Amino acid sequence: MEKENLVAAMEEKFIFVFWLALHLKAQGQQRDGLQLAAELNARGLRTSYGEPFKGLRGTYKLLKAAYRYVERRFGANVAAVIADVFTKPDGTHAWA
Repeated sequence: MEKENLVAAMEEKFIFVFWLALHLKAQGQQRDGLQLAAELNARGLRTSYGEPFKGLRGTYKLLKAAYRYVERRFGANVAAVIADVFTKPDGTHAWA
């Protein structure tokens, strides 16, 4: 895949994660990595290897990258919604 296509594919995932975080925050909900993986897969989004997300390390790496993407564009206060909404399966913050 060309570099431009890879960047566009990553940005699509980052924007989706941010949009989902905003939606879930407004509903007072949280999701863990497995639930996020299911949402990503249901929308046809795949890992950089073209594989479905599994809710494991790659999903959490995507969360970190999405946080940094939003932070660079809008600031830490806006990106915080991602950190607040997505958790580990035990309910603790994904970044903890």
